[in-house]
Amino acid sequence: MRDRIARDLHDDIGSTLGSISYFSEAVKQRIAQNDAPGAQAVLDRIGENSREMIDQMHDIVWSVDPRKDAFGELSGRMRSFASEMLGPLGVAVHMEEDPALAHVKLSMEQRKGIFLIFKEAVFNAAKHAKAKNMLITLRKQGRDLSITIGDDGVGPAASNGSAMGGNGLDNMHKRAAELGGSCTVSPGKLSGTVVHLRLPLHAPLPAIGD
Repeated sequence: MRDRIARDLHDDIGSTLGSISYFSEAVKQRIAQNDAPGAQAVLDRIGENSREMIDQMHDIVWSVDPRKDAFGELSGRMRSFASEMLGPLGVAVHMEEDPALAHVKLSMEQRKGIFLIFKEAVFNAAKHAKAKNMLITLRKQGRDLSITIGDDGVGPAASNGSAMGGNGLDNMHKRAAELGGSCTVSPGKLSGTVVHLRLPLHAPLPAIGD
């Protein structure tokens, strides 16, 4: 776990801090050249990178907090993220959660991996889908966790086929495989895009009421 946290801090936080340091030097050069528009553009980049680093730090801290192991902590964070990302775009977020998941405990790796896959799916929808609604379903199927993220937008091909088939989708497949599961992206039955994530929960689930 220490190795994983160290790697996350180095890869995510370290690289972002490095870019901020680089951009700060670029601002000095723009100012020395009396290039106010250029300096402002670089400052905007610093602001974006700083906000991204704060989000990454929140994700790391949340993923290692043992008080967040209950499935409800994950689903609540998913709901909040989707609403914050899609609400300003006029996209209504609907979530259906299987009551059988109430007693599920997730590992740090599971929580982090699931949430990062979910973030990528929501980000793609926000950027490309032009949707009005998103439906998120969380279900227990046997000893597996099934997560479906569907929207009523223009669909993966019309929205941005290269984006859905590029690094974002590759990362989603890789993260799902690392957790022993699978992730697929396909057109919806009527419209839009459906992302389906299926992962083994491993540990037996206690009966509701235990």
